[in-house]
Amino acid sequence: MVLGLTVPHGDQLSDLWGLRYVFISYALSFAYLAIYWNNHHHVLFVTGRVTGGVLWANMHLLFWLSRTTSCSA
Repeated sequence: MVLGLTVPHGDQLSDLWGLRYVFISYALSFAYLAIYWNNHHHVLFVTGRVTGGVLWANMHLLFWLSRTTSCSA
């Protein structure tokens, strides 16, 4: 994920208010990936045998998830 968070110009807590949408976008993207990561671990845990095809299919899924979250931020 790419986070376009810039340093605020002031040194007051209120100066962070302008970055709220970027932070919310980051938090939602992180939650989205966390849900998929937990599901990923659960699926691979209950799978009896993991083959090379399963790993490549998983990498395919993770690639598209990373593209989706980086484009939405």
